[in-house]
Amino acid sequence: MLFDQYKQTGNNYSTKTASGIIAYINVPTQILQSWTSLVIDAPNMRNMGGMCGILASTLEIRNSYSQGNITGEQMFAGLVGNNESGTLTTANCYSASELTGYRGLGGLVGMGAKTY
Repeated sequence: MLFDQYKQTGNNYSTKTASGIIAYINVPTQILQSWTSLVIDAPNMRNMGGMCGILASTLEIRNSYSQGNITGEQMFAGLVGNNESGTLTTANCYSASELTGYRGLGGLVGMGAKTY
């Protein structure tokens, strides 16, 4: 799956999963030259990210960024909320997201169980 020059803006007030581009990745995916600018307000939710919520395959993110505010419970971050079982490669990426929660928060990856 390819997201090239993808842009996402807006607000997401969710009681289910929330992410900037894709909630769950289970096929090889590339995100290239893309950005998100979001407010995600889901205080009881997990596995949220500015780009991806849960990663269970191969993800390559290049020349991309996220910004905004993310409020959740745990396992969320500016790019990938939870690298459950995937392989993540990044180059020239950053997050300027403000995160509010209590466990498993990260600037780029909230929780990782696999390869970077």
